[in-house]
Amino acid sequence: MIERLEEMQLDSFDKLRNASLDEILNKGALLTGSTCWKNSHQAKTAILNILHLVQKIS
Repeated sequence: MIERLEEMQLDSFDKLRNASLDEILNKGALLTGSTCWKNSHQAKTAILNILHLVQKIS
């Protein structure tokens, strides 16, 4: 997951704080060429958990 976020240029807490769930899922789908990023409950949950974590760290 971290490697994918870095590939999406979301390589800092500040960048993650400013990104929306939909934006990250769309970038993931474009990057991988797979809609599973947008359609997967597991991907959504993982990204939501990351977004909640970076909000707490600020």
